[in-house]
Amino acid sequence: MVFLQDGTILGVGRWNNLWTKSNMTIAWQGPIENSCCVIDVTQLPDGQLLGIGKKGELRTRVGIDGKWSDPVADSCCVKSVSILPDGKILGVGRDNKLYTRPGVEGTWTKVDDAAVVAEITVGPGGDVVGVGNTCGMWKKSSYTAEWEGEIPNSRCVIAVSYVKSGSFEPESVPEPTAVVVVEPTTSIAIAEPTVLYGVGTDNLLYRRASIHDEWEGPIPNSCCVTNLLFLRDGTILGVGRWSNLWTKTDIETAWEGPVDDSCCVTDVVELEDGRLLGVGKQGELRTRRGVEGTWSGPVADSCCVKSISILPNGMILGAGRDGKLYSRPGVEGVWTKVDDNGIVSEITVGPGGNIVGVGTTCGLWERQTYTSEWEGEIPDSRCVVAVSFTATPSISIPEPTVAVVAEPTEPVLFAIGTDNLVYSRTSIDGVWEGPIPNSCCAKNILFMRDGTILGVGRWNNLWTKSNMTTAWQGPVADSCCVTDVTQLPDGQLLGVGTRGELVTRPGIEGSWSRPIKNSCCVRSVSVLPDGTILGAGRDGKLYSRPGVEGNWTKVDDDGIVSEISVGPDGSVIGIGMECGLLIRDTYTSEWEGEIPNSRCVVAVSFVQKPTIVVPEPTEPVTVVVPEPSEIVLYGIGDNNLIYGRTGIDGTWEGPIPNTCCVTNMIVMEGGAILGVGRWGNLWTKSNITTSWQGPIQDGCCVSDVTQLPDGQLLGVGEHGELLTRPGIEGKWSPPIKNSCCVKSVSVLPDGTILGAGRDGKLYSRPGVEEIVQSSWCRRQLDEG
Repeated sequence: MVFLQDGTILGVGRWNNLWTKSNMTIAWQGPIENSCCVIDVTQLPDGQLLGIGKKGELRTRVGIDGKWSDPVADSCCVKSVSILPDGKILGVGRDNKLYTRPGVEGTWTKVDDAAVVAEITVGPGGDVVGVGNTCGMWKKSSYTAEWEGEIPNSRCVIAVSYVKSGSFEPESVPEPTAVVVVEPTTSIAIAEPTVLYGVGTDNLLYRRASIHDEWEGPIPNSCCVTNLLFLRDGTILGVGRWSNLWTKTDIETAWEGPVDDSCCVTDVVELEDGRLLGVGKQGELRTRRGVEGTWSGPVADSCCVKSISILPNGMILGAGRDGKLYSRPGVEGVWTKVDDNGIVSEITVGPGGNIVGVGTTCGLWERQTYTSEWEGEIPDSRCVVAVSFTATPSISIPEPTVAVVAEPTEPVLFAIGTDNLVYSRTSIDGVWEGPIPNSCCAKNILFMRDGTILGVGRWNNLWTKSNMTTAWQGPVADSCCVTDVTQLPDGQLLGVGTRGELVTRPGIEGSWSRPIKNSCCVRSVSVLPDGTILGAGRDGKLYSRPGVEGNWTKVDDDGIVSEISVGPDGSVIGIGMECGLLIRDTYTSEWEGEIPNSRCVVAVSFVQKPTIVVPEPTEPVTVVVPEPSEIVLYGIGDNNLIYGRTGIDGTWEGPIPNTCCVTNMIVMEGGAILGVGRWGNLWTKSNITTSWQGPIQDGCCVSDVTQLPDGQLLGVGEHGELLTRPGIEGKWSPPIKNSCCVKSVSVLPDGTILGAGRDGKLYSRPGVEEIVQSSWCRRQLDEG
């Protein structure tokens, strides 16, 4: 994000496009046409934009509405840039060191060898603020000064930007008004009883002393609910992750439940007569005599809303699937749209009739009455997914009638969560259930016509399983490298290569073909009932082609999605920019808006066979981290924390304190622990429970490390090549000849080096020295 000289706020979105907003509290507008693809952006003194392409090269554009230039000569390779007061460009290299260049033209010059930060911003006075390896902020008074250490209480952010005002004048620079950080997480002490509670994106409860105050929390014992309601008898009612009801007598006591026969609702309110009114999985209203009892319904003509609350006059206010407000006179009646102003996903009504809603960016919005307009996002109110007042208006509601509950008829849907685990829902409009046992770790999934489940693993290989609860088998031989896969009508597999091109193979067994002509560039594919191939382009738009051969044709310009799946009836499910599901009845119709409670997933797949029953989740287990002396094996979780197990056949215990955040580690001779940080630097600790120290000077850039019999370190470089260094202190050697390409290494008892290739196979070499006859990448041990 960058603040331009005219006051416009410019952001880089998830798909590397540019977005704008005129102030911090309104929604982002975009993406800007022809703005893809950059990873960082800043503004030059002459008003031009300076961006960093995906490969680390500099590019310029004349303004927001221009086009990116070709790569600037000799500008590779940086990952963050900012402008110094004298007009020089300051950049962070891939080695996390600072570099400068006199302007767009010129060459990079290293400032010093301090590899500390991954992102930077320059203040009007020339001070530099950066984001370090632990996601905290570091500062230096000038770009040539030394880093002054991590700023206390500054974690956890991924990017920073100064707010600038006025024009850019090196000789007369205005004072900064604030430093804006991206995606902070804060731990705050809990205040006294308050009037507004929110459910965070972590499913924990937070509270604020007034609508315009700050969130405080998380509150102890508040995990894990998706909605919250304070009943008039003092009972606190929560909707759990599996859409059951849970209760507690005090906000800080543990949840009790789930309540018998309370599934399945996504939101709930209390009527004047003490009955509960809930929103079912398909957006329909249901009633229940109280906490104890069973749900009746659905209520006639009550579909489709995703959140409800009660107005002081007894009317029911609902947030529709389109984010608009609707009202109805009571349980009986029909929904009437209030207006077309704004978009909210959740609502609550205060004792005075004021409305508070959760907007598309997870922040709070308020309108004084349900018929007035939204007054804009409340500052510092992000990021929550549901909200509830502790006091509600007095109401009077007529008795409802009881209708028959219809069984869902839509196909089961499976999706990959951001944790690479698989979740399911019993209908498109249901809620996610899971994670499913033994589902880690895939980034795409396909249900084949013979019942086989096919997954794309982390390293872009194919894996299979016979049903959803068994372990993945693989990787399939010769299945690398694809990012998505689907099945054609003739049984062939159609995959998306790592560069967005289409490839085919005769089935699970076989090999991928060469890239199909004119098939670039998509990132997700599915097949329509008539055999047409539907693809999601890199720009998030839908494209179709008549079959494997042919050309892509854009369907329309409606919406932006990253992943798609086609249902048996031709309906299309997509994943939007907020990780939630969008749906179209056909591929040529328009997206109907985000499906309620469908966040946050990264891939999705219809099941074109009978419903798969997912086991109920087990109760969470509290584990004790064993003493380091008891542990024989350490592992790094997908959260970058370290876990231990007391035997190879044991279970993972942890996470171990003070172990965030590394991607690889070894226990060296003597007991010292060496870790590879997120940015490829080395870090050390004396024992497993102490804090990491580092990064080690000149420790960048490796992805794995081990220790040789002579005490030297052996590392895997960014391109899969081997490097050596004399020990923790020292420098990495140049790449060893004929040592490419592996992604992990270890040393056998006889000194032989064992490597895991990019294809997931094992390879060996007698030692560090180069192999004269052939590289080890051709010395495959086996096909296992």
